[in-house]
Amino acid sequence: KDKTLHFIFSIGSDFFTGIAKLRAFRKLIALLQEQYQTDFKIHIHAQTSQQNKSNLDAYTNMLRSTTEGMCAVIGGCDSLCVLPYDETFSEASEFSSRISRNQQFVFKEESYLNKVADMAAGSYYIEILTDEIAANAWEEFKHIESKGGFIACLKSNYIQDKIKQQADVLIQQFKEEKIV
Repeated sequence: KDKTLHFIFSIGSDFFTGIAKLRAFRKLIALLQEQYQTDFKIHIHAQTSQQNKSNLDAYTNMLRSTTEGMCAVIGGCDSLCVLPYDETFSEASEFSSRISRNQQFVFKEESYLNKVADMAAGSYYIEILTDEIAANAWEEFKHIESKGGFIACLKSNYIQDKIKQQADVLIQQFKEEKIV
């Protein structure tokens, strides 16, 4: 029986990094499948972020979710959920739900984003960013394996500490207005 591994990604406002993140993940999965001699089908589901949505200017969220959705499709997701623009601060309205569905139709039916296998291929910046993300992730994977694997790192709080450390850096950069 065919088995498919499903992965879910949240796509934020960093357009090129989001594209490269999904592309790097596919590269790493291919590398892992080669190393472990497996051939699972991979399904990447992407969802627009809730983290960067504003309740002060809700309609701006439509623009944010549009670029996030485009980013996911260009990055190579297999399925996409564009969240309603008002979902983070109220119950999604009928209008916002319809808009989020329509955004996906625009990607497919008007922009033809589904017609090209790898839109980002050949883009120097995205290729370099993809390779950098993949190389850094591969090094982290090897480090986790050297510590006994993922479960062992969870039990030792290595994973949680690493996530907190990265979150603290982002918070500090935000406070120093280095990022928006």
